Amino acid sequence: MTAQISDQVLYRDQTFILTGVKGTELFVPGRHGLNPVAQSTACLRGFFCGYRVTEEGLFLQRLHVGVHPDDKPAVRDGHGTPLFGNAPRYDPTYDECAVYDPRHAPVPFTGSLLIATDFIRELAVHMGFAPAWKFREVHELTFEAGRLTSAQDHSKAMAHTREQRIVGRRLTPGASASREEIEAWIESTFRLDYE
Repeated sequence: MTAQISDQVLYRDQTFILTGVKGTELFVPGRHGLNPVAQSTACLRGFFCGYRVTEEGLFLQRLHVGVHPDDKPAVRDGHGTPLFGNAPRYDPTYDECAVYDPRHAPVPFTGSLLIATDFIRELAVHMGFAPAWKFREVHELTFEAGRLTSAQDHSKAMAHTREQRIVGRRLTPGASASREEIEAWIESTFRLDYE
């Protein structure tokens, strides 16, 4: 297992990492006829997204979807499965993926997103997705059917959470942890849901 490629969110002209999701209808490729294929241990779900938040709402700005090796020639030739009326493009940087750049793809998400930036490198654990408390700047964005209804800065609260989590504790389960504790910890690092 390894650290996962995170979705990104462009908010107020700044790029953030998506660290938490609480809600429904965030973009899922399978609901649009795409079948993501994991291309590496860094992207086990087989896709990653770039979102944009504007006054009009939440939009899918970029999508990388891992494709089956048999489908790669079609993607390279510009004939992959279309999304929002457009075929994917080929990007040699992501050789195993179809890359989509939707012009106007609203995401009807209802719920809240935790977005973060300024990762604290000393807290890195090469497993799953990094939680919000490992970043210096954290915001919670709340949406109703894709419309931004509120934005709160939780940076101070995350600093307090960080202090509570790291004082005298390990970032990973210790050598005395049971198999069940280790498995539960691993599973938790691959989830984006939060309370």
